[in-house]
Amino acid sequence: MKRWVDDAKLVLDRLSAVPARGPASRLVAALDLTRLGAFGHSMGGVMAGQFCLDDRRCRAGLNLDGIPQSGTVIDGAMQRPFMMVYSARPGRVGANDPIYRTAARPYYRADVKDTRHLDFTDMVFWGGPLRERPILGTLAPGRVTEITRVLVRRYFDQELLGQRAALSGALTPLSEVTFRTVTAR
Repeated sequence: MKRWVDDAKLVLDRLSAVPARGPASRLVAALDLTRLGAFGHSMGGVMAGQFCLDDRRCRAGLNLDGIPQSGTVIDGAMQRPFMMVYSARPGRVGANDPIYRTAARPYYRADVKDTRHLDFTDMVFWGGPLRERPILGTLAPGRVTEITRVLVRRYFDQELLGQRAALSGALTPLSEVTFRTVTAR
């Protein structure tokens, strides 16, 4: 976990060293590091939680079905908005709630029915023998990709760009998603 967080920090730290001329300089010039968010799938999502705790530059984080959360987030307080997107994997729903409920301010939770862990990746488009195994949900690949895209984009629009109704307004057409704000106990 520490290595992955350190990798993300290193990339951010090195942005100032990108030469002023060249293709990468245009990308760096377009970045607004005052609106930095972190997200990932599986262990990338777990890393996003730890990164938002460890690095003050992180303003919001999102975890796409990364369970179990580990690292110092377990007993820490990131004091940043965080959103957990759960697949419908049996026995896993709500597994990170006790951690994020305490660590994040605020904590959002989205449950996406008829999905499994790998649905939040491009593997949903692979088909063939992969579809014959119980590792993908029953939603069509295009639909689960659209749901993922809307959740991630609207969450960060809300938390990083200040578009207050961005997330709640986007959920109406997503009948597969149950969304709520989870309060601390």
